[in-house]
Amino acid sequence: MQKTKHYDDLDNKEKEIIQRLQRPWQRTFLKRFYEQLQKQKLRKKDIPILLNSNSNKSKLLSNEFVLPENTLTNCTKFDSKHLRTVSVDTLIAISLALYVSPNYLLGFDSCEPQKTKHMNKQDKLAYEILSELIKNKDRISDDNFKTKVIEYETCQKDASKKNLERPF
Repeated sequence: MQKTKHYDDLDNKEKEIIQRLQRPWQRTFLKRFYEQLQKQKLRKKDIPILLNSNSNKSKLLSNEFVLPENTLTNCTKFDSKHLRTVSVDTLIAISLALYVSPNYLLGFDSCEPQKTKHMNKQDKLAYEILSELIKNKDRISDDNFKTKVIEYETCQKDASKKNLERPF
């Protein structure tokens, strides 16, 4: 039986194969997938088991969804010429099993969910501070700072018109 490799177990040639993949998100996905297996001391075959025990599975995936071990293998076997592109369902399943966000696995987000509670508080505070600054921009005496607040307000309005404020 072949042992699941962790990222640190990969030799330089294998890491080079990952770095040569055309899609940057795919390189990041594979690297972070193997890093999480290592960090959590898991094997690939543990992923479907962990997925089924995750209470959020029913909220994000259909009740009938099953992650076959061969699908997981085909999506993470980087040294194969037939590396399968990860489907959205598979990505969500893997992220649920590993307790990380899909954004983290794809490289859009460097924060894992365990850290997001703190980040959400920071984001909320920053939003409140900026909202107050926008409301009271007429009271700001520093012209440079006032210009930046007005510029931020304009960007915020433009983003909400295009519905791009939170694209993911």
